Amino acid sequence: MFYKVISSNCLRIGKFIEKLDDSTVLVEFFMGLDPNDLVEEELPINSVQEFLLQRNTRIYTKGESKDYWKVGYLLEDTDSDISLIKFPGEDQSKNKKEISHNDFYVLASPKIADPFTYLSKFVTETPTYSINRQNFLKNYYTQRSYAKGISGITSSAIELEPHQLNACYTVLNDYQSRYLLADEVGLGKTIEAGIIIRQSILDNFGKEKILIIVPNNLQKQWEVELSEKFFLQQYIENKTISIVCSSDIDVIREQLNYINFIVIEEAHHVCVSSMETLYYLIENNLSQIDKILLLSATPVMNNETGFFKMLHLLDPISYDLSKFELFKEKLNKREVIRSICSSLDLDYYSTILDELKNLSSQISDDIVLKDLSSKLFASAATNLENQELENLLNKLHIHLSEVYKLDRRIIRNRRKKI
Repeated sequence: MFYKVISSNCLRIGKFIEKLDDSTVLVEFFMGLDPNDLVEEELPINSVQEFLLQRNTRIYTKGESKDYWKVGYLLEDTDSDISLIKFPGEDQSKNKKEISHNDFYVLASPKIADPFTYLSKFVTETPTYSINRQNFLKNYYTQRSYAKGISGITSSAIELEPHQLNACYTVLNDYQSRYLLADEVGLGKTIEAGIIIRQSILDNFGKEKILIIVPNNLQKQWEVELSEKFFLQQYIENKTISIVCSSDIDVIREQLNYINFIVIEEAHHVCVSSMETLYYLIENNLSQIDKILLLSATPVMNNETGFFKMLHLLDPISYDLSKFELFKEKLNKREVIRSICSSLDLDYYSTILDELKNLSSQISDDIVLKDLSSKLFASAATNLENQELENLLNKLHIHLSEVYKLDRRIIRNRRKKI
């Protein structure tokens, strides 16, 4: 039988030789392949205990002619001092054998001190394990590449769509992680949030304190999702993650003293007048919160006030609550631009110039717009090739989408565009 030394700072495994007296046993330690590497030690009986070898333990035994070593792997150990050993690379009918403990050895320490000794005696192993490891690592690195290095994806039980991967990558690679996930219903905002939460814990292990505020009817669903899909149950249990109903104001008030990351599900609900207490409680603590993730699929139109209040939580300076009227004006311009832009297309060539004049009159203080409009007028007048007109139109679309978009911290995907 084999013993392990329990009084040692590191694991040592030896083979029981005999009991010398009531307090002492003789144990043999296999230190290497040379004859002098087989060492016997007398040890106090209370410093060792019987030990069943673990599956896949590497074992060494002499070949049939006793002049060479063979390496195998243990499949099963028993109390009867007989073990089932597999010898990779041998004929399938002969590669599994039952061998007595007396006829094989296990290194006292799993670390090989000098590989040269083993190589000089031709004690090498089948390349099977090396090949399997290489294949595993190749697949692992391929997955990491597809996941853009976000280990929280490859370590979760999910299938991620490209738009979700892009959303997670955007948030996680911004030093100021404050975003509104505004995908249409059914496009996986909760999955995106789960990945961001998991990755934040992996990146800042032991430092993250996360508060997730949810409607009362979604608390259990969030607990199940984070536990089963993202394996975060232990972090829920140790309060690294707290999932709190939006009605539990006192609990939220207490949690806000400790957290650095807040997630708000159905964030538009927090912005209505009946939830002012919660909204301003969160707003008053923004300075101590590093990361904010808001989830809401509610469109902007007909909800301008609520949308503006959500943006204020993400960027209190740019969206000062006292500047709501300026925000409404920007929204109105945005709707005009959207309508006109749909006609700025070569398919509607005959109306392009009229639409440009309309656009310039609506937005008279945009210098870049004026410059691009002038070039387009000139291009149309000189009958340039369609490709050149198309390039100018693309530049105009890019400028308008960048300058007049609501905020770069809004990530919104629409079903018809993915």
